[in-house]
Amino acid sequence: MKNVRVIGFALAVAGCVSKPTDKLTVQEAVNTNQVYKTDSVRYLNMNEETRLNGNVDFDQNSIVKIYSLVSGRVAEVKADLGTHVEKGTELALVESPDIVNYINNFQQDKLTLEVAEKNYENVKELYQAKFSSQIDLISAKRDYEKSKEEFEKSSNLLKLFGGYKQGQTGYMKIKSPITGFVVDKNVNPGMDIRSDNTNPLFTISDLKTVWVMANVYETDISRIYKGMNVSIKTLAYPDKEFYGLISNINSVIDHEAKVLRVRILIQNPEGLLKPDMFASILLNHPLERKALAVSPKAVVFDNDLYYVISVNGEKLEKKEVKIISKTSRYTFISGDITPGQKVISEGSLLVYNSLN
Repeated sequence: MKNVRVIGFALAVAGCVSKPTDKLTVQEAVNTNQVYKTDSVRYLNMNEETRLNGNVDFDQNSIVKIYSLVSGRVAEVKADLGTHVEKGTELALVESPDIVNYINNFQQDKLTLEVAEKNYENVKELYQAKFSSQIDLISAKRDYEKSKEEFEKSSNLLKLFGGYKQGQTGYMKIKSPITGFVVDKNVNPGMDIRSDNTNPLFTISDLKTVWVMANVYETDISRIYKGMNVSIKTLAYPDKEFYGLISNINSVIDHEAKVLRVRILIQNPEGLLKPDMFASILLNHPLERKALAVSPKAVVFDNDLYYVISVNGEKLEKKEVKIISKTSRYTFISGDITPGQKVISEGSLLVYNSLN
């Protein structure tokens, strides 16, 4: 059994040794079970790339922080973190003595208005019958208009706070002013809150646009500018590329991190990008020079040399090339190939091994 293994190994080694060749037909490549794709050689303007790291953040221009306008106790919370809410959706209910005062003032102003209006009508009738003076009429009208203003003020105030009476207790309805997602929540039932609290109860954002805050080191500051187009990838969606533009460049370098913070605005209609996601940012810098460009997957490295596999009709042929520069999208090369010529872009290494 031991000898069989040795003989089998020797035969396997002998089968792997063959005379090297630089050419192979398409059919021969197919017969070796090599699956590949082709692409055309392009003649493009060269460019360099700068890679930055950053994180996704809220678009501060499209977020709303909701505070309580009254002091009291939270009776009910109707929206959880991450909930999608429409404009006008009730988020929480606050039991507040302030609302009781607003309701009492509203009812008192309403009663005063009714009395002033009735008095004004009576004085007007007496004046028409010559039983009252013009001074009495003017005074009654002034009192009526003043009472009307006070009633409208207390009515609008109560409407603003969303208060209503339930027994002897007043409540304030906290509603969402915009359509979006609850991205932050700092309130629970039974919690006591104050109107001067600096922490928002809810934060609402529509996430249709987001910011990506990128870190730029000093060596790359001169290569960025406002309005520059960038592409972004995230760990959550490794095969998806997002596009945005630099909307702001800070004027001050972060003292601790020693980086310049750059803000990138991105459209996010599907809501895929979430705040605090890690982001990898790619910036392209065009050069005033053209060169042959192929897919990075088309280039094979072997024995300190670089090759591409050209497709000429039914023939596959390896050709030596030199690398000028590399980007994530293209590898710029020089060699015995021409623009428009087809090369293997995927599976090139397998075909290269078949050629050898």
